[in-house]
Formats: sequence, C-alpha cells, structure tokens
Amino acid sequence: MKSIVDYNQFLPWKNNLGASAVEVGPDDRSGMVYLHDPNLQLAAEIAIVTQRPLLIRGQPGSGKSSFAPFVARNLNWRYYETTITGRTEAKDLLWKFDALARLRDAQAKSDIDPRRYVTPGVMWWAFNRENAIDFISQRKSLPKGKVAVRDNEDEPLAEINYKRDPFRAVVLIDEIDKADPELPNDLLEVLGLNRFRIDELDLLIERKTLEPDPRKNSPNHFGGLLIIITTNQERDLPDAFVRRCVVHIIEEPEDENKQIERLTEIAKLHMSTLIESHHDGEKLVCKVARTHYKLRQEAKKRRLGREPSTAEFLDALKVCFRLEIDPESELWHQVEQNVFIK
Repeated sequence: MKSIVDYNQFLPWKNNLGASAVEVGPDDRSGMVYLHDPNLQLAAEIAIVTQRPLLIRGQPGSGKSSFAPFVARNLNWRYYETTITGRTEAKDLLWKFDALARLRDAQAKSDIDPRRYVTPGVMWWAFNRENAIDFISQRKSLPKGKVAVRDNEDEPLAEINYKRDPFRAVVLIDEIDKADPELPNDLLEVLGLNRFRIDELDLLIERKTLEPDPRKNSPNHFGGLLIIITTNQERDLPDAFVRRCVVHIIEEPEDENKQIERLTEIAKLHMSTLIESHHDGEKLVCKVARTHYKLRQEAKKRRLGREPSTAEFLDALKVCFRLEIDPESELWHQVEQNVFIK
C-alpha cells in the first residue's frame, strides 16, 4: 500500500515565506501561508481530478476557510468566496436581482430593462468570466450609451484576480451548514449540469469548457474549477449532497505536545519576523500555545460550546509581542477574557 505522499502529486504546496515579515493575518484571504497537511492536499487533488466539490468538515477556527485562498494562490487560479447565512438561497450564488430597485423605477416610469437589476454571483464568475464581463458591459450601457469597462472592474476580489488565470477558479462556499436544507440540493443540480438559467432574463449561463493542459502533472490537465465547501457541522447535510462531494475532516491532535507543536508551526508561518526579533520569542509562543490548549480542554470538559480557535491564538500572540505582555503576568487574565473566552 502506498503512503500518503507516494503518488503523482500535482498541486503546488508552497508558502510565501516572505509573507510573515508583514504579519499575515489569521483571516487573511491572500492565501500566502497555510500549515501543510498532506491528507488535505490529497483530498484537494482528488476533488480536482474528479471535478467534485471538496467538503471540508471541522471545528470553527480550524483552518477550513483559509485553505481555499491558499490553493487558489498556488494554482494561480482566480478566487471567489461567499459566506452562507440562514437567508441565503442557492440562486444568490448564481446571480442577484434587485427587485426593490426595479419596483422603484417602475413606479417612476423609468427604464425597467431587467438586465439593469441583475448582478452576477460568484458561480457565474467562476463558470464563465467572459460572459459575466460582457453582461456587465451591456448593463452599464443602459440607457446612456456604452461605458468603457476594464476586464476586472466589477469582478469580486479584483485586486487578487486580475493577474490570475482568467479561465480557472477556486470558489469558497463557507459555512453551508447554516443554510436552509434545500440549498445544498439546489446547488447540486447546478454543479452537476454545469449551467443555470437566470429566471428574470430567461438567459442560460453555461460553464466555459477548456482544453486540458497536455502535461499530466498539471492541475489544469484535469479541470478548471475547484469548489471548496466548509461546514462547522452544526446541522446535518443531505445525504445526496454529501455523496456527490469529496469529504475531508480537519482533526486537531489531542496530544498536548503535538497541539503545541502545531500551533508553534502556524505562528512561525504568520509572524516569523516578530518571533525572531524577540529575545525570547519561541518561549513566548509556547506559553501562549499551552494556555490556548488548556482553555480548549476546559471548554470541552465544561461543554461551553465554543473553544478558542487558531485565529484567536494568533491574535493573543500578537498582543503579547506588540504590547509586551507576558502570559504569566496579571495582565494576561484580561487578554484571556478579551481574546479567548469572550
């Protein structure tokens, strides 16, 4: 049986090691750094090869969402994201229609061409970026004549995407367990057919097909779309939806020393310059990591419902470095209350 790393890997897996000099934030969407996980890398490659959504399960703050921009940067694919709420419908990921603006214009007897009120959603941009740009250009020409538009002017996260592959994309659908149970199943039809119809325009949007890269060790050989979906497992997802996904569970080590080692590695990726410039940097990281671990264990035992996250660990660590607060000082209790316990 082959080991986890003994296969034809094609996904780049490199951190931008210079990024920590500017202290990459824990919720940063640049994808500059991420702690290596060979199992998650394999799951992503399986999803790309099979062109299935990658469903990532795990506790809040375990790094599920941060993985998507990291993959997008390494692949040099465009990156889009949306966070699901209890009011989100599957249609919101495809397009949005401003019904209130249309009603207002109709009452004022203004031009009510329905194209004026439609905005492409993240899946439209991911399926067919050229089509989304053309549509926006048409919309802007109503009724005052054509308006010049840069290729990426209205594109989500344009500042990140303008230099990336215009035909391939990573899409993050975050916290799908907060959605109405119908949303996952409604999304399955879109992903299965690779197309959707905009009701208000009777317009069919189809995913742009691409010629595969002839190099077999290239991710572009297999497909041009990676949908990453996260869940905190607050609500069960429909079986039909889960069956059609590649599923990976992010599990943090239970052993105290391994947990502290993991947190230390994450800290070095995010703020190596701070750690190296401090006279006792690594010792300080270990102190904060150990406190973080103990608070997590206490929350589990008392069933408090919310455990301190990795992002909060990085926040507390930055406070210690910048404000020179020792985790063994009296002030630390206030930091715990403000950052960890809340």
